[in-house]
Amino acid sequence: MSWSISIGLNRTLGLFIQQFQAEFGAPAAEVAVLFNYGVGGSFANCLTAPLILKYVGARKMMISAAVGTTLAWIVSSQCWTLLMIHIFLGFFLSYFANMFFFCSNLVFQSWMNKKRVFGNSTVFCGVPAGALILSPFWAYLIEEYSWRGTCLIQE
Repeated sequence: MSWSISIGLNRTLGLFIQQFQAEFGAPAAEVAVLFNYGVGGSFANCLTAPLILKYVGARKMMISAAVGTTLAWIVSSQCWTLLMIHIFLGFFLSYFANMFFFCSNLVFQSWMNKKRVFGNSTVFCGVPAGALILSPFWAYLIEEYSWRGTCLIQE
């Protein structure tokens, strides 16, 4: 379920748009390009994840996804340009978060044979749960600690 919560987490990145506008003095349309970079990261993961899984295995792939998302959050909190935010918070975070999605889904499918439909519906509940739980939590953290502090807390 952690992978689906991470997808829900990516869907709450819109909370950062006003903070990025204020800090970098950029219009909303320029800041929203973050989501385009996120789609690019997801697409790049779709191309590379089967190879990574084949050559390193599920466990190492999940560990690299955890390390990659952590590093993406840490580096994002230290970015000084909007382009760096787009690259690290958009592309790399989506790339590694989707690594969770890809690997967990395949591993889960191999474990659940009899009640696969029930298991999938339970796991996919994490996407809205992640967005539902983290949106107010992030809003609070952004007010208290700024977006940079929120990135560090999130990692």
